Amino acid sequence: TTTYNRTLTVAYGGGVTVTGSPVALSGTGTAAVGTLSFTSATNGTLLTVLGERALDFTIPTPRAPVTSVLTVTNTGAGPLQITTETLARNFGGLYSITAQTCTTLSPLAANATCTVSVRYATPATRPFIPDLGLLDVANNGTGTAGGNSSLALIAQ
Repeated sequence: TTTYNRTLTVAYGGGVTVTGSPVALSGTGTAAVGTLSFTSATNGTLLTVLGERALDFTIPTPRAPVTSVLTVTNTGAGPLQITTETLARNFGGLYSITAQTCTTLSPLAANATCTVSVRYATPATRPFIPDLGLLDVANNGTGTAGGNSSLALIAQ
């Protein structure tokens, strides 16, 4: 708790004089919290599908496994704490997290970035429907659903 001493001045027009005892004011402040955003990706395109962020992988020719390095940015005014990066959905088991620079040991400062690398083990033949996954980055920031910032993963 931090205490600040300030003076409250009440000004009235027309030469009105205010007299009386000092007035005690108190309040509770709220610290600024960060907002986690997926801001860029290699080997794929970040887009919004039905209001949700998604990564559409760019599959090389000839078909081969591909890794996308996702930049995670704290776009909020205060720090946020990342607690985990997980694949909440991994239909077909073709996605894996291969590296990350986001740390659970210290908060991600406002405007700071970290990365999560997601690999798609591209099958030799193109699947009939896209392979879907979901990357969850659990954190205490704002603008998140249940403390997670999610990114849909789409590859074909």
